[in-house]
Amino acid sequence: MRVLGLIGAAVLGSCMARPVMEPQLDRVTPDPEWEAVFTRTDGWTGADGAATVRLPGGRLLWLFGDTFIGPVREGRHAEGTAMVNNTIAVTGVGERGMKRVSFAWGGTAEKPGAWVAPEGRTEAGAGDGTELGLWFWPASGGFVAPGADGRERLVLFMSRMSRRDGGEGVWNFRARGTSVVMVSNPGEEPGRWRMTQRELTTLREGGRVLMWGTGAVVIGGEALIVGIDETNVFDKKLVMARAPVGSVERFGTWRFWTGVAWSEREEEAAAVADGLSSEVSLHRMKVRGRDALVLVYSEGLLGRGILARTMADPGKGLAVGRWSEAVRLYDCPEPVEDRRMMAYSAKAHPEVSRRGELLVSYSVNSTDFWDVVANAAKYRPRFVRVPEGKLPGAP
Repeated sequence: MRVLGLIGAAVLGSCMARPVMEPQLDRVTPDPEWEAVFTRTDGWTGADGAATVRLPGGRLLWLFGDTFIGPVREGRHAEGTAMVNNTIAVTGVGERGMKRVSFAWGGTAEKPGAWVAPEGRTEAGAGDGTELGLWFWPASGGFVAPGADGRERLVLFMSRMSRRDGGEGVWNFRARGTSVVMVSNPGEEPGRWRMTQRELTTLREGGRVLMWGTGAVVIGGEALIVGIDETNVFDKKLVMARAPVGSVERFGTWRFWTGVAWSEREEEAAAVADGLSSEVSLHRMKVRGRDALVLVYSEGLLGRGILARTMADPGKGLAVGRWSEAVRLYDCPEPVEDRRMMAYSAKAHPEVSRRGELLVSYSVNSTDFWDVVANAAKYRPRFVRVPEGKLPGAP
């Protein structure tokens, strides 16, 4: 999905990697049960992204980016396979949540399409990943909370993307802005969902590149939202905002953290952490006995690491503190085993974690698209179980 806009960043990764703390605690272990959930030979057969949002009724929504739809035969994506820009899955919650799973996307059986697409885009590929207009990649953030009418709704942040003029290959994409997709009946099955959408931001050529909604949590009646400042792709930074949950789709109701106070001006949003990647997860959790916000993400510049930061839970007043230093939780082995492979898009899933552990997923991909076609295992989510003791304490 959003690995990096420049392949040259991979070359610089070894010399620009930021030092992080290395606690010597219990070992991180793979989770083959969760990996088996997404190892499939028909229908949904591989994707990246893997963000989660809790739904009503003991269910968990999984959001994916670019997805293979079609048969896998003898380990490879076979004839008749399509790639669409986004899909979803629904599982249960709890450590046995993988016992029930269903997938959804758009289009038809003959021509699969994305689960959701920007309204009014140029129709050239009907969601098959080749359109000349806009498409959505999940920004990762979302929540369920009352709307302006007091009824529960699902809010999902989406990154609006397009091709680069004259670009080609796996890096041929650019961000256009952030949208929000709203589901008015999240208690029903996805096939019955009533969805609307609204553009939040549109990026200006040469302006600051702020992509909002990479993570969100509800605190009281407000959403605390994080975003990524991608102006410098070699050092992506974290920014923060807040908005009433009932009017989050109206960007004028947002306020932006300046480092000392909340401002009405987006341009005053301050960088509160650096060395980030385009995708993160944000959750409220207990860490070492204290209420905290937990940020999990992949190391920037196509590094192998999965990192975490924490902040003391700001509470209903949204009294924002500072983030801890980054702690390295795990080094993904795939880039060492195959130099064409990349590991990225790490996210936490406390909704389905075992007690005392944090389930973390990450995506893998190849710089050679046909390598992924020939080996379906190279484009499926990976899962590891991280002992909670490895998380840094909140400052």
